[in-house]
Amino acid sequence: MKLTKEIVKIVSGEDTPVLLLDLANISLKYHEIRNSIRNVEIFYAMKANNDPKILKLLVDEGCGFEVASEPELRSVLSLGVPPQRIMSMHPIKGPKFLRSLESEGVEIMAFDSFEEVDKISAFAPGSKLVLRIIVDNEGSDWPLTRKFGVEASQAPDLIRYASGKGLNVYGLTFHVGSQCNNKDNWAQAIGECRNVWTKALGEGSNPQFISLGGGIPIRQTHSVPSLDEIGKVIADSVKLNFPTAEGLKLSIEPGRGLVGDSGLMVTTVLGKAKRGNENWIYVDAGVFNALMETVEHYKYEIKTLSRKKKKVFTIAGPSCDSVDVMFENVSINDVEIGDQLFILNSAAYTTVYASNFNGFSIPKIVYI
Repeated sequence: MKLTKEIVKIVSGEDTPVLLLDLANISLKYHEIRNSIRNVEIFYAMKANNDPKILKLLVDEGCGFEVASEPELRSVLSLGVPPQRIMSMHPIKGPKFLRSLESEGVEIMAFDSFEEVDKISAFAPGSKLVLRIIVDNEGSDWPLTRKFGVEASQAPDLIRYASGKGLNVYGLTFHVGSQCNNKDNWAQAIGECRNVWTKALGEGSNPQFISLGGGIPIRQTHSVPSLDEIGKVIADSVKLNFPTAEGLKLSIEPGRGLVGDSGLMVTTVLGKAKRGNENWIYVDAGVFNALMETVEHYKYEIKTLSRKKKKVFTIAGPSCDSVDVMFENVSINDVEIGDQLFILNSAAYTTVYASNFNGFSIPKIVYI
């Protein structure tokens, strides 16, 4: 979301921190993804932002939902989302959650271990299983190859084990990494899917379903591949690797890529200090109450209304914890106590991560 005069006017009377959400832009982005990545069903990864108005908007658009927990499942069911429009790509699920998925008729779910197969067999045997494989994450802001997924060499054994339990192995899934700046990761991953399936089921067999995962990037401090570029890579790769796969179903589960650039956070300067050679700014939106992803050095574009000369700052949050430092070596126009900073494209993984640690408030949401 861009900083405009209208936005400045809207927040002029608001206490900060505040997160502005442009719901119309989320709708626009949903249709952009549909038009750019064709023949692919969209399931919103609601972990990115579970705001009720965002969920309701996407329900009305006909979007599906990817859930990772019992509360997320109950939330979308309460909005009337049919079970066919819900899936769980989280590879590790507790028995209670598995029972709920089964009882509510949600069939598609991920797995990546023998132990998960045993749990699904015991608590949700009617499921359609989707094996998560490890693929190249080079060029992504957050590689996601350690906590989840199996190497391609292990995949056939897991597929056979699940089939031996009488379970329906429906397809494959992967994640190219969060904020994927390398569009070719999708091509490599789809090729890996073909290799895994061929090894597991024999020459000429094709999967019924491939989940393309998340990873669609939004612009922050550098350019990113466009949706059209990503869509072309996916379409070309599917055609190359599965040319005879009639009825092949594809899904994608964007989170940040769907909602992230439809928000702008406003925070107020609470203090300034000079410490050694560092110029410090302290603001009321910190790591714990608003910007948790900065712990992993996620960078946002930051704007001010100041016309003073630029300075290099370290920007910290309001709490008394030394971890509460969001940005280092950031060049912005010099500001005074009481001035506002505008943190662009900040609708994803901000308020959902936030807590009231140290008594500081979570950003209020204002819809525009």
